[in-house]
Amino acid sequence: MVYRLLQDRDWLDNVFFPTNIKLLKESQKTMVTGLEELGIPVLHRSTGLYVWADFRKFLTSNTFEAEMELWERFNSEKLYIIPGKSFECCEPGWFRVSTSYPDDNLQVCLEKLKRALRHGQDIR
Repeated sequence: MVYRLLQDRDWLDNVFFPTNIKLLKESQKTMVTGLEELGIPVLHRSTGLYVWADFRKFLTSNTFEAEMELWERFNSEKLYIIPGKSFECCEPGWFRVSTSYPDDNLQVCLEKLKRALRHGQDIR
């Protein structure tokens, strides 16, 4: 069945890919807007499954240990936002944030993120 779907170039080019790209753009916009409203800068890239977000101002020090402390706060809210060190990022505080979820899931994620960041910080 998958083989037959992949052979249908007309459906792939005119339905599947345009729909998928549209949904990815919408979810990325939701997450980027939410992060920016929390004062978190984001590296803007073409539509994809994630964005890089700059959480440096929420670190207690400019170290990878502080990055892991922040990651633990995310985990305490059941957020799995991946620290940059896991991807060999040379500067602490950058996290890879997945954006490829439905809008209602992203809104819940942003609320949890707000709670995690509020712990010991003053944000909007």
